[in-house]
Amino acid sequence: MGYMAWWVVFAHSSQLTGIERILPVRVTAFMDGGEPAVNVFIMLSGFVITHLCLSERASYAQYIRERAFRIYPVYLLCLALGIATLPALLSAHSTPWSIDPHMWQVRAASEREHFAAHFLLHVSLLHGLVPDSIFPYSARTLLGPAWSLSLEWQFYLIAPLIVALVSRSRVSLVITSVVLLAMSWISRHDLIWTWQYPSMVLIPMPLFLIGILTRVFWGELGRIPVGMVLLVGIVAGMFLGALKHEFWIWTIFVAAALQESRLTPVRGLAWLAANPFVVWLGKASYSTYLVHIPLLIVAVSLAIKIGGPHVQLMVRTAVLGVLILVIPISQLLYQHVEKRFMVIGRRKIRPSFDTPTAADPAQ
Repeated sequence: MGYMAWWVVFAHSSQLTGIERILPVRVTAFMDGGEPAVNVFIMLSGFVITHLCLSERASYAQYIRERAFRIYPVYLLCLALGIATLPALLSAHSTPWSIDPHMWQVRAASEREHFAAHFLLHVSLLHGLVPDSIFPYSARTLLGPAWSLSLEWQFYLIAPLIVALVSRSRVSLVITSVVLLAMSWISRHDLIWTWQYPSMVLIPMPLFLIGILTRVFWGELGRIPVGMVLLVGIVAGMFLGALKHEFWIWTIFVAAALQESRLTPVRGLAWLAANPFVVWLGKASYSTYLVHIPLLIVAVSLAIKIGGPHVQLMVRTAVLGVLILVIPISQLLYQHVEKRFMVIGRRKIRPSFDTPTAADPAQ
Protein backbone atom coordinates (compact mmCIF):
# COMPACT_ATOMS: atom_id res chain seq x y z
CA MET A 1 0.00 0.00 0.00
CA GLY A 2 2.90 2.36 0.70
CA TYR A 3 4.00 2.35 -2.94
CA MET A 4 0.46 3.15 -4.07
CA ALA A 5 0.11 6.09 -1.66
CA TRP A 6 3.39 7.61 -2.76
CA TRP A 7 2.47 7.07 -6.40
CA VAL A 8 -0.54 9.35 -5.79
CA VAL A 9 1.60 11.88 -3.90
CA PHE A 10 4.11 12.14 -6.75
CA ALA A 11 1.33 12.38 -9.33
CA HIS A 12 -0.31 15.29 -7.50
CA SER A 13 3.06 16.96 -6.96
CA SER A 14 3.89 16.78 -10.66
CA GLN A 15 0.56 18.41 -11.52
CA LEU A 16 0.98 21.27 -9.04
CA THR A 17 4.54 22.02 -10.15
CA GLY A 18 3.97 21.73 -13.90
CA ILE A 19 6.50 18.91 -14.16
CA GLU A 20 3.79 16.68 -15.61
CA ARG A 21 3.77 18.85 -18.75
CA ILE A 22 7.44 18.16 -19.50
CA LEU A 23 7.53 14.45 -18.69
CA PRO A 24 7.43 11.92 -21.53
CA VAL A 25 3.89 11.03 -22.62
CA ARG A 26 4.34 7.40 -21.62
CA VAL A 27 5.35 8.41 -18.10
CA THR A 28 2.37 10.73 -17.61
CA ALA A 29 0.04 8.11 -19.11
CA PHE A 30 1.37 5.56 -16.64
CA MET A 31 1.07 7.93 -13.66
CA ASP A 32 -2.39 9.13 -14.84
CA GLY A 33 -2.91 11.40 -11.87
CA GLY A 34 -2.43 8.48 -9.49
CA GLU A 35 -5.52 6.65 -10.76
CA PRO A 36 -3.71 3.34 -11.46
CA ALA A 37 -2.44 3.31 -7.88
CA VAL A 38 -5.98 3.79 -6.55
CA ASN A 39 -7.23 0.97 -8.81
CA VAL A 40 -4.56 -1.40 -7.50
CA PHE A 41 -5.52 -0.49 -3.95
CA ILE A 42 -9.18 -1.25 -4.75
CA MET A 43 -8.18 -4.77 -5.83
CA LEU A 44 -6.01 -5.15 -2.74
CA SER A 45 -8.90 -3.99 -0.56
CA GLY A 46 -11.18 -6.62 -2.09
CA PHE A 47 -8.57 -9.28 -1.31
CA VAL A 48 -7.84 -8.17 2.27
CA ILE A 49 -11.44 -7.62 3.36
CA THR A 50 -12.44 -10.96 1.88
CA HIS A 51 -9.64 -12.62 3.83
CA LEU A 52 -10.86 -10.95 7.04
CA CYS A 53 -14.44 -12.05 6.41
CA LEU A 54 -13.39 -15.64 5.71
CA SER A 55 -10.86 -16.05 8.50
CA GLU A 56 -12.29 -14.08 11.45
CA ARG A 57 -15.34 -14.83 13.58
CA ALA A 58 -16.92 -11.46 14.34
CA SER A 59 -20.34 -9.88 14.30
CA TYR A 60 -21.15 -7.35 11.59
CA ALA A 61 -21.29 -4.63 14.26
CA GLN A 62 -17.79 -5.45 15.51
CA TYR A 63 -16.46 -5.67 11.96
CA ILE A 64 -17.83 -2.21 11.10
CA ARG A 65 -16.63 -0.81 14.41
CA GLU A 66 -13.07 -1.93 13.72
CA ARG A 67 -13.17 -0.50 10.20
CA ALA A 68 -14.56 2.81 11.47
CA PHE A 69 -11.95 3.17 14.20
CA ARG A 70 -9.29 2.35 11.59
CA ILE A 71 -10.20 5.07 9.10
CA TYR A 72 -12.27 7.77 10.80
CA PRO A 73 -9.89 9.45 13.30
CA VAL A 74 -7.15 10.39 10.81
CA TYR A 75 -9.76 11.14 8.18
CA LEU A 76 -11.55 13.68 10.40
CA LEU A 77 -8.26 15.37 11.24
CA CYS A 78 -7.29 15.63 7.58
CA LEU A 79 -10.80 16.75 6.66
CA ALA A 80 -10.41 19.62 9.13
CA LEU A 81 -7.06 20.48 7.50
CA GLY A 82 -8.67 20.33 4.08
CA ILE A 83 -11.41 22.74 5.15
CA ALA A 84 -8.85 25.07 6.73
CA THR A 85 -6.85 25.21 3.48
CA LEU A 86 -9.86 25.88 1.20
CA PRO A 87 -9.03 29.63 0.95
CA ALA A 88 -5.63 28.69 -0.53
CA LEU A 89 -7.02 26.17 -3.00
CA LEU A 90 -7.74 28.55 -5.87
CA SER A 91 -4.40 30.28 -5.43
CA ALA A 92 -2.55 26.97 -5.66
CA HIS A 93 -4.35 26.19 -8.92
CA SER A 94 -4.02 29.65 -10.47
CA THR A 95 -0.64 29.07 -12.12
CA PRO A 96 -0.17 29.09 -15.92
CA TRP A 97 0.52 25.36 -15.81
CA SER A 98 -2.58 24.53 -13.74
CA ILE A 99 -4.83 21.81 -15.16
CA ASP A 100 -8.41 22.94 -15.82
CA PRO A 101 -8.49 26.10 -13.64
CA HIS A 102 -12.17 26.63 -14.52
CA MET A 103 -13.06 23.35 -12.82
CA TRP A 104 -11.36 24.48 -9.62
CA GLN A 105 -13.33 27.74 -9.68
CA VAL A 106 -16.63 25.92 -10.11
CA ARG A 107 -15.72 23.48 -7.36
CA ALA A 108 -14.77 26.33 -5.00
CA ALA A 109 -18.09 28.03 -5.70
CA SER A 110 -19.93 24.80 -4.83
CA GLU A 111 -17.97 24.53 -1.58
CA ARG A 112 -18.92 28.08 -0.60
CA GLU A 113 -22.59 27.85 -1.56
CA HIS A 114 -23.29 24.36 -0.22
CA PHE A 115 -20.71 24.01 2.52
CA ALA A 116 -23.11 22.50 5.11
CA ALA A 117 -24.29 19.81 2.69
CA HIS A 118 -20.74 18.96 1.62
CA PHE A 119 -19.62 18.83 5.23
CA LEU A 120 -22.42 16.53 6.40
CA LEU A 121 -21.89 14.18 3.46
CA HIS A 122 -18.16 14.03 4.17
CA VAL A 123 -18.70 13.33 7.86
CA SER A 124 -20.94 10.41 6.89
CA LEU A 125 -18.26 9.26 4.41
CA LEU A 126 -21.01 8.77 1.84
CA HIS A 127 -20.19 11.83 -0.26
CA GLY A 128 -18.89 9.63 -3.08
CA LEU A 129 -22.24 7.87 -3.31
CA VAL A 130 -24.07 11.03 -4.44
CA PRO A 131 -24.25 11.41 -8.25
CA ASP A 132 -22.79 14.53 -9.83
CA SER A 133 -25.99 14.82 -11.82
CA ILE A 134 -27.75 15.50 -8.49
CA PHE A 135 -25.04 17.30 -6.49
CA PRO A 136 -22.03 18.39 -8.60
CA TYR A 137 -18.54 17.84 -7.16
CA SER A 138 -19.88 15.98 -4.13
CA ALA A 139 -17.03 13.45 -4.26
CA ARG A 140 -14.07 15.80 -4.64
CA THR A 141 -14.81 18.81 -2.43
CA LEU A 142 -13.20 19.71 0.92
CA LEU A 143 -10.54 16.96 0.79
CA GLY A 144 -9.91 15.71 -2.72
CA PRO A 145 -8.36 12.26 -2.05
CA ALA A 146 -11.26 11.36 0.26
CA TRP A 147 -13.43 10.36 -2.71
CA SER A 148 -11.67 6.99 -2.70
CA LEU A 149 -12.09 6.73 1.07
CA SER A 150 -15.84 7.14 0.63
CA LEU A 151 -15.67 4.39 -1.98
CA GLU A 152 -13.78 2.19 0.49
CA TRP A 153 -16.34 2.82 3.24
CA GLN A 154 -19.20 1.89 0.92
CA PHE A 155 -17.39 -1.36 0.14
CA TYR A 156 -16.86 -2.08 3.84
CA LEU A 157 -20.61 -1.77 4.41
CA ILE A 158 -21.57 -4.41 1.84
CA ALA A 159 -18.44 -6.61 1.68
CA PRO A 160 -19.58 -9.23 4.25
CA LEU A 161 -22.74 -9.88 2.23
CA ILE A 162 -20.82 -10.18 -1.05
CA VAL A 163 -18.24 -12.51 0.50
CA ALA A 164 -20.96 -14.68 2.03
CA LEU A 165 -22.65 -15.02 -1.37
CA VAL A 166 -19.54 -15.74 -3.47
CA SER A 167 -18.20 -18.27 -0.96
CA ARG A 168 -21.47 -20.18 -0.48
CA SER A 169 -21.28 -22.23 -3.68
CA ARG A 170 -19.99 -21.98 -7.23
CA VAL A 171 -23.50 -21.28 -8.51
CA SER A 172 -23.95 -18.48 -5.99
CA LEU A 173 -20.51 -17.12 -6.93
CA VAL A 174 -21.40 -16.97 -10.64
CA ILE A 175 -24.82 -15.41 -10.08
CA THR A 176 -23.48 -12.82 -7.63
CA SER A 177 -20.59 -11.88 -9.92
CA VAL A 178 -22.83 -11.54 -12.98
CA VAL A 179 -25.35 -9.39 -11.10
CA LEU A 180 -22.62 -7.11 -9.69
CA LEU A 181 -20.95 -6.77 -13.10
CA ALA A 182 -24.27 -5.90 -14.72
CA MET A 183 -24.97 -3.27 -12.06
CA SER A 184 -21.46 -1.90 -12.57
CA TRP A 185 -21.99 -1.66 -16.33
CA ILE A 186 -25.24 0.27 -15.81
CA SER A 187 -23.54 2.64 -13.34
CA ARG A 188 -20.52 3.27 -15.60
CA HIS A 189 -22.64 4.07 -18.65
CA ASP A 190 -24.67 6.82 -16.97
CA LEU A 191 -27.99 5.12 -17.76
CA ILE A 192 -29.62 6.47 -14.59
CA TRP A 193 -27.27 8.93 -12.86
CA THR A 194 -23.82 10.34 -13.59
CA TRP A 195 -20.66 10.27 -11.50
CA GLN A 196 -17.64 12.32 -12.58
CA TYR A 197 -15.33 10.02 -10.60
CA PRO A 198 -15.65 6.28 -9.85
CA SER A 199 -16.64 7.13 -6.28
CA MET A 200 -19.78 4.99 -6.10
CA VAL A 201 -19.03 1.42 -5.09
CA LEU A 202 -20.72 -0.23 -8.09
CA ILE A 203 -18.63 1.65 -10.66
CA PRO A 204 -15.27 0.01 -9.83
CA MET A 205 -16.93 -3.23 -8.65
CA PRO A 206 -15.02 -5.29 -11.27
CA LEU A 207 -11.79 -4.26 -9.52
CA PHE A 208 -13.16 -5.23 -6.11
CA LEU A 209 -14.26 -8.55 -7.62
CA ILE A 210 -10.75 -9.26 -8.88
CA GLY A 211 -9.46 -8.99 -5.31
CA ILE A 212 -12.42 -10.90 -3.86
CA LEU A 213 -12.18 -13.81 -6.30
CA THR A 214 -8.40 -13.96 -6.00
CA ARG A 215 -8.84 -14.65 -2.29
CA VAL A 216 -11.76 -17.05 -2.76
CA PHE A 217 -9.73 -19.11 -5.25
CA TRP A 218 -6.45 -18.78 -3.34
CA GLY A 219 -6.27 -22.49 -2.66
CA GLU A 220 -6.65 -23.33 -6.35
CA LEU A 221 -4.12 -20.68 -7.32
CA GLY A 222 -1.66 -22.23 -4.89
CA ARG A 223 -1.60 -25.38 -6.99
CA ILE A 224 -0.68 -23.52 -10.20
CA PRO A 225 3.01 -22.85 -11.01
CA VAL A 226 3.86 -19.22 -10.32
CA GLY A 227 5.32 -18.81 -13.79
CA MET A 228 1.99 -19.85 -15.31
CA VAL A 229 0.14 -17.34 -13.10
CA LEU A 230 2.45 -14.58 -14.33
CA LEU A 231 2.09 -15.61 -17.98
CA VAL A 232 -1.70 -15.78 -17.88
CA GLY A 233 -1.90 -12.47 -16.00
CA ILE A 234 0.38 -10.65 -18.44
CA VAL A 235 -1.48 -12.00 -21.48
CA ALA A 236 -4.86 -11.17 -19.94
CA GLY A 237 -3.64 -7.65 -19.16
CA MET A 238 -2.98 -7.04 -22.85
CA PHE A 239 -6.72 -7.24 -23.49
CA LEU A 240 -7.75 -4.89 -20.70
CA GLY A 241 -6.86 -1.65 -22.45
CA ALA A 242 -6.77 1.20 -19.94
CA LEU A 243 -6.50 -1.17 -16.97
CA LYS A 244 -3.57 -3.22 -18.21
CA HIS A 245 -0.99 -1.58 -15.94
CA GLU A 246 -3.12 -2.15 -12.87
CA PHE A 247 -3.75 -5.78 -13.79
CA TRP A 248 -0.05 -6.41 -14.41
CA ILE A 249 0.84 -4.94 -11.03
CA TRP A 250 -1.84 -7.11 -9.43
CA THR A 251 -0.53 -10.21 -11.21
CA ILE A 252 2.98 -9.55 -9.92
CA PHE A 253 1.61 -9.07 -6.39
CA VAL A 254 -0.33 -12.36 -6.56
CA ALA A 255 2.64 -14.26 -7.99
CA ALA A 256 4.97 -12.88 -5.31
CA ALA A 257 2.46 -13.69 -2.54
CA LEU A 258 2.03 -17.24 -3.84
CA GLN A 259 5.79 -17.72 -3.99
CA GLU A 260 6.16 -16.30 -0.49
CA SER A 261 3.50 -18.73 0.80
CA ARG A 262 5.69 -21.56 -0.50
CA LEU A 263 8.57 -20.28 1.64
CA THR A 264 10.62 -19.30 -1.41
CA PRO A 265 10.51 -15.50 -1.64
CA VAL A 266 10.95 -13.88 -5.02
CA ARG A 267 14.36 -12.23 -5.07
CA GLY A 268 13.98 -8.48 -5.47
CA LEU A 269 10.25 -8.47 -4.72
CA ALA A 270 10.97 -9.87 -1.27
CA TRP A 271 13.38 -7.00 -0.65
CA LEU A 272 10.79 -4.48 -1.80
CA ALA A 273 8.22 -5.94 0.58
CA ALA A 274 10.45 -6.50 3.61
CA ASN A 275 12.91 -3.61 3.44
CA PRO A 276 12.67 -1.87 6.86
CA PHE A 277 12.40 1.63 5.40
CA VAL A 278 9.69 0.55 2.95
CA VAL A 279 7.77 -1.17 5.75
CA TRP A 280 8.15 1.94 7.91
CA LEU A 281 6.76 4.16 5.15
CA GLY A 282 4.01 1.68 4.37
CA LYS A 283 2.61 1.66 7.89
CA ALA A 284 1.84 5.37 7.62
CA SER A 285 0.68 5.27 3.99
CA TYR A 286 -2.97 5.89 4.86
CA SER A 287 -2.04 9.10 6.68
CA THR A 288 0.30 10.03 3.82
CA TYR A 289 -2.49 9.60 1.30
CA LEU A 290 -4.87 11.92 3.16
CA VAL A 291 -2.56 14.58 4.59
CA HIS A 292 -0.40 15.36 1.56
CA ILE A 293 -2.97 17.48 -0.32
CA PRO A 294 -3.59 20.09 2.43
CA LEU A 295 0.18 20.39 2.93
CA LEU A 296 0.81 20.78 -0.81
CA ILE A 297 -1.96 23.38 -1.16
CA VAL A 298 -0.53 25.56 1.62
CA ALA A 299 3.05 25.27 0.36
CA VAL A 300 2.19 26.01 -3.27
CA SER A 301 -0.05 28.99 -2.45
CA LEU A 302 2.68 30.52 -0.25
CA ALA A 303 5.31 29.93 -2.93
CA ILE A 304 3.12 31.68 -5.50
CA LYS A 305 2.75 34.73 -3.24
CA ILE A 306 6.50 35.17 -2.70
CA GLY A 307 7.80 33.65 -5.91
CA GLY A 308 7.87 36.75 -8.10
CA PRO A 309 9.58 36.13 -11.45
CA HIS A 310 10.86 32.75 -10.24
CA VAL A 311 7.47 31.47 -9.15
CA GLN A 312 7.75 28.04 -10.74
CA LEU A 313 11.13 27.41 -9.15
CA MET A 314 9.72 28.50 -5.80
CA VAL A 315 6.72 26.20 -6.22
CA ARG A 316 8.94 23.24 -7.06
CA THR A 317 11.19 23.95 -4.09
CA ALA A 318 8.16 24.23 -1.78
CA VAL A 319 6.72 20.94 -3.07
CA LEU A 320 10.05 19.21 -2.55
CA GLY A 321 10.00 20.44 1.03
CA VAL A 322 6.49 19.03 1.50
CA LEU A 323 7.57 15.64 0.11
CA ILE A 324 10.15 15.52 2.89
CA LEU A 325 7.88 16.98 5.58
CA VAL A 326 4.97 14.63 4.86
CA ILE A 327 7.04 11.64 6.03
CA PRO A 328 7.41 12.64 9.73
CA ILE A 329 3.89 14.10 9.82
CA SER A 330 2.45 10.83 8.50
CA GLN A 331 4.45 8.87 11.05
CA LEU A 332 3.16 11.05 13.87
CA LEU A 333 -0.42 10.55 12.72
CA TYR A 334 0.12 6.81 12.48
CA GLN A 335 1.77 6.44 15.88
CA HIS A 336 -0.47 8.78 17.88
CA VAL A 337 -3.82 8.52 16.09
CA GLU A 338 -4.13 5.47 13.83
CA LYS A 339 -2.54 2.91 16.17
CA ARG A 340 -4.30 4.13 19.29
CA PHE A 341 -7.75 4.10 17.75
CA MET A 342 -7.20 0.71 16.11
CA VAL A 343 -6.55 -0.69 19.58
CA ILE A 344 -9.73 0.93 20.88
CA GLY A 345 -11.70 -0.49 17.96
CA ARG A 346 -10.70 -4.03 18.91
CA ARG A 347 -11.44 -3.79 22.63
CA LYS A 348 -15.01 -5.09 22.77
CA ILE A 349 -15.65 -8.80 23.01
CA ARG A 350 -16.60 -10.05 19.59
CA PRO A 351 -20.02 -11.73 19.39
CA SER A 352 -19.18 -14.61 17.09
CA PHE A 353 -21.06 -16.18 14.24
CA ASP A 354 -20.08 -18.79 11.72
CA THR A 355 -18.58 -17.23 8.62
CA PRO A 356 -18.53 -19.12 5.32
CA THR A 357 -15.20 -20.75 4.68
CA ALA A 358 -13.36 -21.07 1.42
CA ALA A 359 -10.10 -22.57 0.26
CA ASP A 360 -6.97 -22.44 2.40
CA PRO A 361 -6.49 -18.94 3.88
CA ALA A 362 -3.77 -16.78 2.39
CA GLN A 363 -1.34 -17.15 5.25
